Amino acid sequence: MAALDLRWSLVVLAACAPRLSVPPEASHAGDAYRAVPYPPPPAKVEVPPAPPSDTAVWVDGYWSWNGAGYGWTPGQWVVPEPGAAYARPTLVRLRNGELLYYEGTWKSAPSK
Repeated sequence: MAALDLRWSLVVLAACAPRLSVPPEASHAGDAYRAVPYPPPPAKVEVPPAPPSDTAVWVDGYWSWNGAGYGWTPGQWVVPEPGAAYARPTLVRLRNGELLYYEGTWKSAPSK
């Protein structure tokens, strides 16, 4: 019975946890990539501080390829331009095994 109570408490706690405001997502269509010899390490666990404003969105930290290896870029709060979307850093493995790395980048909203 105690295990059931603990699980129920965790479900209720998770449902009440604050949600991070994250940026709208964009694709890497048309972006330049880098061929990399191996994938990055697992992401580091980060605990975001309180947001600096109501318009800030959290961008997760990521491993960035520097030409010789991966370096960690910590997560941060960002106040995006109106209509902007974020294409997260992405690693793509082709059928031939080649790895392509796309840097994270902000995309502007299309002008009307």
